Amino acid sequence: MKQIAAVIIPLSLLLAGCSLMNSESESTPASAAATSSGNAEPAVQISRNQVGSLVKSGNITVSERGSPMDAEQALQQKANENGARYYQVIYISETVTPGVWRGEAIIYR
Repeated sequence: MKQIAAVIIPLSLLLAGCSLMNSESESTPASAAATSSGNAEPAVQISRNQVGSLVKSGNITVSERGSPMDAEQALQQKANENGARYYQVIYISETVTPGVWRGEAIIYR
């Protein structure tokens, strides 16, 4: 048992160190929308890795009949209506009713 622990612990530390050495991490999205006057540009979907120092302004939810892409479009439209520059999709999932999709996203200004 001690031999297994002696192998597993150094390997897990080595693998954890590899993730720290990854220089290809995603950065905060370019703020092209921040330089324009008003909010003429549509909200941009970002990943969790890109949130960085963006300021959260709330959550939005949608319920759409159709496909997952319809729910995704509805999330972007609702983000635009709320004046968001960016949004991060938390989930898109089919409800108990077939063909009805529910989605939630975090919006950022």
